[in-house]
Amino acid sequence: MDKKINPKYHKENLQEIKKRIGEHNNPTIWCAWGGSIETRDYLFKCLKDIYLELKEFNVKWIRFGDLTEKDHPHHPLYLPHDSQEYNFDIKDYLDKKAKFL
Repeated sequence: MDKKINPKYHKENLQEIKKRIGEHNNPTIWCAWGGSIETRDYLFKCLKDIYLELKEFNVKWIRFGDLTEKDHPHHPLYLPHDSQEYNFDIKDYLDKKAKFL
């Protein structure tokens, strides 16, 4: 992963994500980035931009298992195979994490 955001790639990624989500009725997104969102300064901004781009699509945001110690949704690699699905309040997460990241 690049140390800094590439604005061109970021814009292209947002367009592609919006296009793909727009192809589905009532899409679901599995949130599973774990603590890796803290490894690059721009990742939180990217997540927030994705959220803002998709607000019009009635997206259901979910996670599996408990949150990490720092309240991030667990990466699948670190989840037990029998983890439960939960709704994930992405707006609340973004509002809370914006103060710390």
